[in-house]
Amino acid sequence: LTQGHDDTAMYEKVEVIKGASGLITGLANPSATINFVRKRPTDEFQASAKASYGSWNTRRVDADISGPINDRVRGRLVVAKEKGDSYLDRYSTDRDVFYGIVSADLTDSTELTFSHSVNDHHSDGNSSGALPLFYSDGTLTDYDESTNTAPSWAQQDVKQTRSFIELEQRIGDDLAIKAMYTQNKQEKQWNSLYLAGNPDPITESGLTAQASDYKAQDKEKIFDLYVSGKFELAGREQEVVAGINVADIQLTGRSVYSSTWNYDPIGGNWSAGLTPKPVFDVYDASQQSTDIDQEQDSAYFSTRLRPTDRLSVLLGARTVKIEQDGVSYGAPQKVSDTETVPYAGLTYEVIDGTMLYGSYSEVFKAQTWVDASLAPLGPVKGESREFGIKQEFNDGNAVLTLARFESEQENFGEYVTR
Repeated sequence: LTQGHDDTAMYEKVEVIKGASGLITGLANPSATINFVRKRPTDEFQASAKASYGSWNTRRVDADISGPINDRVRGRLVVAKEKGDSYLDRYSTDRDVFYGIVSADLTDSTELTFSHSVNDHHSDGNSSGALPLFYSDGTLTDYDESTNTAPSWAQQDVKQTRSFIELEQRIGDDLAIKAMYTQNKQEKQWNSLYLAGNPDPITESGLTAQASDYKAQDKEKIFDLYVSGKFELAGREQEVVAGINVADIQLTGRSVYSSTWNYDPIGGNWSAGLTPKPVFDVYDASQQSTDIDQEQDSAYFSTRLRPTDRLSVLLGARTVKIEQDGVSYGAPQKVSDTETVPYAGLTYEVIDGTMLYGSYSEVFKAQTWVDASLAPLGPVKGESREFGIKQEFNDGNAVLTLARFESEQENFGEYVTR
C-alpha cells in the first residue's frame, strides 16, 4: 500500500528476491519481491548527520542517532527533511521523515521491540495523463522537456504511518519464537486536472479537461507468529521454519468532480498553468466511492536440508486464504479463494566458486484488475521455474550468472480500450 515516494532513510538495506516468492511473501509474483530491512538499535553509541544540495534547488538534511539507553534498552532515531523543485514547470516536492525504534531485553533470552515511523510527502503541480503526441491536423507535437499540463493547484498529499511491536523468545541456541503485530495507515488526498484530446498546432486550444478531488485511506492490521530452529540429521545441521500470518486490510476512498467545466474546452492556457481551480461539487456515493474489506490468512512451513557438504535442498509450502467484500465505484468486490503454494529449490557446488541451482514455485497473487462491469477478476495463478549456473570471481566480489527463467500465468488482467 504505497503511493507517493517511500523514503529509504529508515532502512538498513534493500533486498531484491528474484523470481516467484510464494514461500516468503504468501502472495507470489513471478518477477521479484523487494524487501526493505529496517534500521535497528546498535549496542554502541553512534550518530551521523548530513546535508545535500542538488539540481533544481533540491535541499535535504538527514540525522541518525543510535545506542544504548541503559543496560537493557537500546534506541534509534532517524529524521529527514527534503524539499525541491523539478525540471517540470510548477512541479515541486516537500517530504518529512520520522523513524523511531526501541528494543529492550526483558530477560537474557527475551527481547521486546517497538517502532513507529511517519513518511509525509507533499507535491504541487502533479500532472495527470501525458502530453499529447499529435496535433489536431495529425502532425507530431514537439514540446520542451519542462512542459507540464498541471496547474499549481494540482497537488498530492500522501502520509504513511507504520507501527509494530515484536516479541522474540530464544530457547537455547537452536530455537526461536517470534510474534509481531503491525499497523499501517496511508492517507491520500489530491486535486487533479486530466487533459485529453489533440490541440490546434497554432493556438494550442482544443483540449478538454476534467478535474477531481480524491481522498482515500488504506489500513492494514497484520499479525505474524513463527518458529525457526535447527536440528541435526545425518551428522549435518538442518533448518526448519513454520508460522502463520493474519492480515486485515481496509480500503476506503471517494472522488468528487466539478460541474463548472466537465470536459469543456479550456482554451490555450494549459501549458502555462493558468487553468483556474474549479469548485468540486459533484458527488455520487454509490458510483464514486470505494469501501473494501479484505482478509488474508496464511500458514507456511519450510525446511533447508543439507544431504552433503555441497548439496542444499529447500522445500516448503504456504496455504493462503483470501476473503474480500465491499464495493468500488458501484460494483461489488467480493472475492473468495484458497490456494496452497509449494516451493522447491536446490543448489549444488560443483567446485569451489561454481554453483548449479534450480527452483520451482507456483504463483498466487491478488490483482486489482476488473472486468467491463468493474467486477474483480480474482487472483492470478500459475507456475515459475528457473535453473542456471553461478560462477564467482575475485574471491566472491563478482558473480557471473547464466540462467533460464520461465513463468506461466492464468487469469492475468490485460488493459482493453473501449
